[in-house]
Amino acid sequence: MPPAIFDADGNHKPELVAETFTSFDGNGDGHLTLAEFEQALMEQLPEDTSSRSIVAEVMSKLGVDALDLNRDGKVAGSEFAQAADAVAGLKD
Repeated sequence: MPPAIFDADGNHKPELVAETFTSFDGNGDGHLTLAEFEQALMEQLPEDTSSRSIVAEVMSKLGVDALDLNRDGKVAGSEFAQAADAVAGLKD
């Protein structure tokens, strides 16, 4: 999860979760494909990241695998939000 969706106390901001999902969803269909996830990660990674494209590819595959709860090969907004809830719950 991008750190910008959490406040200083580790609580997630639902409106920023939705905004982040929308910014990642390149075609606006309400689902993140592997390619969309990879593109979003490429944009997030610093330019000087060693092997940046490989890092983005691996991270996107791991991300989709972890977030795709119904195993349809893409991440729905609800799955993304569930992951944000789970990560926020780890702060306790």
